[in-house]
Amino acid sequence: MISREQARKIAELSAIKNRLGFEISRVVSLDEIPDRLPSAYLTAGSLDRSWIAYVEPVLPLSLRSSNVIVVDMASGEIIYAGSANDEG
Repeated sequence: MISREQARKIAELSAIKNRLGFEISRVVSLDEIPDRLPSAYLTAGSLDRSWIAYVEPVLPLSLRSSNVIVVDMASGEIIYAGSANDEG
């Protein structure tokens, strides 16, 4: 089982590698997201078993979709890295 902190470290490396940003603002499970859920071409089943890391935007005042990195809780594999399609 991958801990939240381990997922943060995995996501930080992926964010830099994929040029999504340099800092992770939060790492949450699906049930901890109070606002709009990521719809990044993922099924709810894969999100249920994943940590969702939000990448701090380079331009924080711009209106845009969040960038997320989805890390499988069991294996630490990155399932998705990119837009959460949650703008607005």
